[in-house]
Amino acid sequence: MVFEKILHVYYYDSAWHDSAFIIGDKVALKALYAALGKVIESDKDEAIGVKFFVNDGEGFSVVIIPEKDMEKMAVPYSNEYAQEKSKIAVWPWDLKKVKEIFGITKI
Repeated sequence: MVFEKILHVYYYDSAWHDSAFIIGDKVALKALYAALGKVIESDKDEAIGVKFFVNDGEGFSVVIIPEKDMEKMAVPYSNEYAQEKSKIAVWPWDLKKVKEIFGITKI
């Protein structure tokens, strides 16, 4: 089966100074570009979710979140030595605007 809107997001080593890679077909990249533009140009402080597929057919959403207070956000590293240590850091899925877009009441 051939899928459209295929997007892969890779984060090389999940630690400091590593590269991230966004690779997708033109349909996916245009959808991502349009969603980014919509968030940037909007006067509202709302998150936008866009559905994509991986080349094996599994679907997922990319959530684009405008956030003024980036200092409160948890660092995105997954390697144990670089993981978030702060007990008060905020994770993306805990932001009210993300919960509203997905109708999440409790995670």
